[in-house]
Amino acid sequence: MSNSNKPFSRSDRFEKKRKGTKLLTWLVGGVSLLFVALIALFIFGGDDQESTAKQSEQETEDVQQEENTSDQEQPEEEEESKELVVKENEEQKQSEDDESEKSDTLVVESSDDENVVRVLKKDWEPVQTEQDTNGNHSITYDKGSQDWQEMLQAIYNATGLTPGNMITQWIGNNGGPNKAVATVYNKENQNEIYRVYIEWIDQTGYQVQQIEELKSLPQSNG
Repeated sequence: MSNSNKPFSRSDRFEKKRKGTKLLTWLVGGVSLLFVALIALFIFGGDDQESTAKQSEQETEDVQQEENTSDQEQPEEEEESKELVVKENEEQKQSEDDESEKSDTLVVESSDDENVVRVLKKDWEPVQTEQDTNGNHSITYDKGSQDWQEMLQAIYNATGLTPGNMITQWIGNNGGPNKAVATVYNKENQNEIYRVYIEWIDQTGYQVQQIEELKSLPQSNG
């Protein structure tokens, strides 16, 4: 009986050994595949992660660069705007200064009239009228009239005389409905004698056009 069991035992052991070898082969193969898969995942997955990280970093740098560029452009635009405003203000001030200088410029001329010391011309500031103007104004020479008072004020402003020291010898027509001429002098210094040419400026008032400094009072009016 013992002899009959021996072949079966060897066969059984062989079969078990064969199955064990096969299982081991499958396990080794499975482990190898898993190892290869992990290596591939590490290599290609790492590259993807690195590429994604680099792309994200580049996008961040691009955004920061755009923000920095925007921040730089904004101050430059503000600076240019400020410079433009300053330039416009300077040009306006220069224009005003030129106009003011022009208005303040006194032109002195000589005259063929032997009684005239010199002729003074300037863009004197007109006296703003209190009268209603409609383009049909004509000077009234009545003493005490609004025309008379405004003409005297224009003479005061241009000559520097005052109501307290100015004597009016004569005011009359100078060849037109809105042109007048006056002869005045300083009662405290009778060598200070002026012939003043005045004109009515419509919608504005009276403005001195010219002053002549005289050597002596004229014997006739004018």
